[in-house]
Amino acid sequence: EGAMRDKLINASRTSRIAKIDLHGCTQEEAVEQLNEWEGVTMDAAMKGEYPFVVPAVIVCGGGTQILSELVENWIREKKNVANAFA
Repeated sequence: EGAMRDKLINASRTSRIAKIDLHGCTQEEAVEQLNEWEGVTMDAAMKGEYPFVVPAVIVCGGGTQILSELVENWIREKKNVANAFA
């Protein structure tokens, strides 16, 4: 968690856009990383300015679209995550 927090903090200092790249992850690894990333991103949003929103980019690659579908479902299940681009 510390490494992910450092990556997000460093990225947010320059762009305020949170990004996660899931290339090469299994479905289980992707969900685990997304859940950890959500917590770190929420912390960063709450330490920011009103309206406490951090734009985010989730990169899941191409191929069979398995991770894309997994991410889409993950976003739907999260009340604190909005999907601006399907």
